Amino acid sequence: MKTLAVFDDKNYDPDWTRFSRSAVRAVIRKGGRLALVKCEREGYYKFPGGGIEPGETQLDALVRETREETGLHIIPESVRPLGMVHEVRHGLYCEEIFDQRSYYYLADVRDDHSAPELDGYEAELGYTLAFADPQAACEANLRIAAQQEGTFLRREAHILSLVNEQIRADEAAERQGLAALYQMAKGAARRFPRGNEPFQMATRLLEECGEVAKEINHWEDSGIKRQKYGEPRKTALANEIRQSLVALMQIAVYYHVEDELHAQIEQSLARLRQEGLLDEAQS
Repeated sequence: MKTLAVFDDKNYDPDWTRFSRSAVRAVIRKGGRLALVKCEREGYYKFPGGGIEPGETQLDALVRETREETGLHIIPESVRPLGMVHEVRHGLYCEEIFDQRSYYYLADVRDDHSAPELDGYEAELGYTLAFADPQAACEANLRIAAQQEGTFLRREAHILSLVNEQIRADEAAERQGLAALYQMAKGAARRFPRGNEPFQMATRLLEECGEVAKEINHWEDSGIKRQKYGEPRKTALANEIRQSLVALMQIAVYYHVEDELHAQIEQSLARLRQEGLLDEAQS
């Protein structure tokens, strides 16, 4: 797993006893928000996770810790590595070196959830599940970290910042994809100037959708397509979908509803993110 960051405070004697610890932490995206553990008493946010117990795999620990702290149930097949953060600093209670490696994993969760099973100190801190904006959570952690020395909040803020950048990049890619479709629609209109009447465009859209249906028939092997043309190709299906989308966008361009369409898409995306129906990314 790649190293995302190293935080070495160098506030220790290298001859001290070294206490090494490995931990796992879950990055669970719900649209533009993250499933985090909020400390109600102090106001910071952390990723669900914790130490790996003897005999556990990293996946076992990730599933257990996430369930205990949040009540969310990770789908094991969805887990994929994000990266590792290495921390080295003065031990909290005595003259020893605290050496920890935190392994972050992207994960999806089931729709159902159970009651958290918090340890005593976690309950005292007021740990609660919060679907938070990563930028706001990062800023909250940095404000608190500025008043503390050797805090884990710098680590969490660093990962929150990285994930926030990825979420913003994904949103930008969505907008760029729509803009590219508009450009192709305008280009097609210039290439075939005699086919730009409304009913001609509607007819073209129906024809392109018919071609998509033929490719679906090929993929589902419900006719003689495979016998006649062999195995279906992803590129062929993708091409027919692209042409259908371009035909649809030509209608939007003709009636000058690009801004209204974009606003409708943004509203739908925002609603889906609020309902936790857009998982990711996955990053």
